[in-house]
Amino acid sequence: MADAFLDIFMRELRERVRGGMGVMGSVDGRVLADVRRLCPLREVREARPGNAGGIVAVDGGIGTLKMRNGHDVLIARAAAVSPLYGSPIRELLIDVALTEGAAVKGVYLGIVEAMAALRALDEEEKADVLLVDGSLYARVLRALHGLALSRDFQLLYLTPELSLLLYLTYKLLEKAHRGGVRVLFVSKDTRMRVLKELLLFSVLSGHLDDEVADVGRRYYSVLWIRKYRRRLFELLASSLESGHTYMSSLLSLILNHSVTDPSLVSLMAAGRPAYTPPLFVGCVDAYIRYRGLSSPTSLLRAVRARIEDAALLRRYDEGAVDSLLELVGRAIRGIPAIYMWYLVPKGDSPMVVEQPAFGVPMFETERLELRPDVDVAEEAGMLAAHYKGPTHYNAWLWLAHKYAALSRADLLEYAAYIGAATGTSVYGRRLRMLLS
Repeated sequence: MADAFLDIFMRELRERVRGGMGVMGSVDGRVLADVRRLCPLREVREARPGNAGGIVAVDGGIGTLKMRNGHDVLIARAAAVSPLYGSPIRELLIDVALTEGAAVKGVYLGIVEAMAALRALDEEEKADVLLVDGSLYARVLRALHGLALSRDFQLLYLTPELSLLLYLTYKLLEKAHRGGVRVLFVSKDTRMRVLKELLLFSVLSGHLDDEVADVGRRYYSVLWIRKYRRRLFELLASSLESGHTYMSSLLSLILNHSVTDPSLVSLMAAGRPAYTPPLFVGCVDAYIRYRGLSSPTSLLRAVRARIEDAALLRRYDEGAVDSLLELVGRAIRGIPAIYMWYLVPKGDSPMVVEQPAFGVPMFETERLELRPDVDVAEEAGMLAAHYKGPTHYNAWLWLAHKYAALSRADLLEYAAYIGAATGTSVYGRRLRMLLS
């Protein structure tokens, strides 16, 4: 049967998708020149590809099985691979989901990846570099938002798992630091706007004496806060009315949520391989600050209230409340700030790299600044050497992904065992839809 919607699809493709992807083409050249001046890119000098050294790479995969009795069964697994040892280190978690949503998968995936990484650091053959797929900053902040700030009632059910994720992340970083292991979190699919906002608000502050410009270049992200968002819209309307094209272009970029760090860095790089100077990121979450939770003491007070509420739902006692609070407290006081930078491989979009700034606690440091004095040339060269293309953006992380990713065949086999063990079957159609 012919596609009855093809004509509508083609029209929408022209009007919406192509139009949306062209948003970066309208950037005022003067704005781009100011951004490049603030953040000069550096040339990548590749290391020898065969010199893998003591690299360990960790990635995970997760899938969901919808049972006929209404339950969702989560299966999360992670693999750590390295030239130091022959077979991968494997971890697997299986659990009945107590709530729904993407947050559940993210939490379990982070836990199982941390477990695999911790085991890898216990190996007799010592690692020099630990690569973890994903964003460290996003992992920490999403866990804290879920524990202290989220209005999503369903996240209360995940309080113990969120606490464990935060603690295991801290434990992993602490163990790597004690062992002298460099930790690099690497992510290709990022929607972060930390560098974008720092640069654009810094440019804005040079043209405008306004609270929103000052707060915007010191915290991430003021767009989450209504009063600052409204002020930016007012400034944009005023610049459009007065015909000030530079200011209207600058403010439009700030407010455009589809313009991310990678899209801005791609424009800055103009197709050449390069990397940005590191961005130092402390406790600069604008919403955490706005709610008065930027100190470890205030954060823990909010977390305790959430853990106590969750105890009623999960039916655990006061001792468990204290234990969970201790885990979160150790994490909040011990998780370091982050050096974040972008590597642009030749002919590809940027990937974000995050390194712990050991010795500087994140939640005792309200600082967001470019740090050109921090040398990451060796790390950039190593990652460039193991880059194989847009799909295989890191050879070792790709190998870990191949081991850990769940295929449809894997889930079908797991479904058969779960059905036999529980006496209930799996929805076949839903199985295909819920693959990750």
